[in-house]
Amino acid sequence: MAVLAILAILMTYLGVNYYLSGMHSYGQGTPSTIPIYVYLLLVGLFVVILLAYKAEKHQKNKKN
Repeated sequence: MAVLAILAILMTYLGVNYYLSGMHSYGQGTPSTIPIYVYLLLVGLFVVILLAYKAEKHQKNKKN
């Protein structure tokens, strides 16, 4: 949960200031493209979260 919270804070700072372009964004001009590694990191993060959840669930079942 802490990792997701940090990513949300980074998105509000970097996303609004550099990637979004609109009435409520601070950046001017056309938005820059989002690099492919950002998408790969997000997929990797969700895989790690799912694996951690399954491992924790397995540990709880093993104790019972």
